[in-house]
Amino acid sequence: MALERYQVSQKNEEGIYLGLRHIIGQRVTLSAYIDQFRFPSARFGTNQPTQGFDWLAKAEIDLTSDLNFYIQLRSEIEDDEYEVLDSFGRSQRRLGSAQRSSFRANFEYWVNRNVRLRTRGELVRSRQAGEDTEFGYLLYQDLRLRINDEVSLDTRLSMFDTESFATRVYQFENDLLYVFSSQSFFDQGQRMYVLLNYEPFDFLELWAKFGITIYEDTQVIGSGLNQIEGDQRSEIGIQARIRF
Repeated sequence: MALERYQVSQKNEEGIYLGLRHIIGQRVTLSAYIDQFRFPSARFGTNQPTQGFDWLAKAEIDLTSDLNFYIQLRSEIEDDEYEVLDSFGRSQRRLGSAQRSSFRANFEYWVNRNVRLRTRGELVRSRQAGEDTEFGYLLYQDLRLRINDEVSLDTRLSMFDTESFATRVYQFENDLLYVFSSQSFFDQGQRMYVLLNYEPFDFLELWAKFGITIYEDTQVIGSGLNQIEGDQRSEIGIQARIRF
């Protein structure tokens, strides 16, 4: 168990964090935390002090040495301002409560030492201050395949459907060496990627990744210099490491 009180003066934030981790037997691990925070002064998007809290609960279960799963609940509630029109048509800012919560279920199965399967589903619920409740979901199937001592393959197929940016979903992806890849999705569509790792010699290692995202209900992706005409966005990455 961990209890921490923090204050970040430069970021206009103070609060209390409480974390808990408990192991039951050899197969069950329970984790949880709650973070109560407060902004004493106005911050970006608000003109007055605000507060809120964030909590998470997670249960991990090892059914066998090759099969495990976990379920996770997370919710964040914080004050936020929104605009309304009064009886004279004038815009007024009010303080309301915004909430974003998610439920995730994750299964991982090692078929053998060379094949791993992972399935994940996540449901997101969001209610912005002064707005209606919206939902979004993410579902993916992941495969890791070790073909031989020199070649391994990671691939994933994802499906997502959200009502707006407020219910966007996230997924971490395997990528080239030292590259951190966290994708966020909203609207409706699918994504697929393939990552190949090849080590032909002790001094040479190669990576290649191809990914493509297809959207169902748009013909323009992004904006400004990042705008793409059409409903598909793809990327290719190649990397080589030579050790001396």
